[in-house]
Amino acid sequence: MSEFERIYNSVQKDWVTFLTTAKQSSGEYSLIEVELSPGGGVAPHFHTRFAETFTAIRGQLSILLEKDILVLETGASVTAKIGILHRFFNASQETIRFQVMLSPGDSNFENALRTGYGLASAGKTNAKSMPKNMLELAVLADWSNTVMPGPTAKIIKPVFKQLLQLAKYRGVDQRLFKQYCQNNT
Repeated sequence: MSEFERIYNSVQKDWVTFLTTAKQSSGEYSLIEVELSPGGGVAPHFHTRFAETFTAIRGQLSILLEKDILVLETGASVTAKIGILHRFFNASQETIRFQVMLSPGDSNFENALRTGYGLASAGKTNAKSMPKNMLELAVLADWSNTVMPGPTAKIIKPVFKQLLQLAKYRGVDQRLFKQYCQNNT
C-alpha cells in the first residue's frame, strides 16, 4: 500500500493530500483531496493551463462558477474549464472534504501548494495565507497559474511580471523549490 503525500496549512487550517501527481499520471492529470475548514476557501480566479473538476466527498462544497453559486452534495461534480472564473469555499459549519482534478496535470501547481503551505507553517504568510514577501508571492502566482479577474488585476499583472523576473534573477524560485518541493517531485 502506497502512502500519499499530505500537507497542512496552519493558517487556513486545511489539509491537501496528493492522490495522483502529474508525474505519476505522465501529465494527464493531477488529483488532490482537500479537507477545508468552515469559512475556508479561495478568492475568485481562473487558470490558463488547466481545467479543474471539483467533486464533493463529504459535506457541502460551495463553488462560484462564473456568476452562479453551486452547492455540491456528496458525489456531485462540476468543472471549471480553462479561462472560467471560479472559486471554492466552505459555507457550512463543518469541515468538508472534496477532490480536485486538474486536466492536464500540472506539477507547478502542485509545487505552489507545497510551497504556500510550507511558507504558512514557517510563519511567512499573512492571515489570509498569502506570502508576506512579494517576490515569493510572484513565484507562487506564476507556479499556480492563478489569474485574478477585474481591472485591478490588469494593473497588477505587469507589476507581478516584473517581480517574477526579479525573483528568478535573485534565485527565489530555485530556493523555494529546493526548500519545499525537491524531495516531493
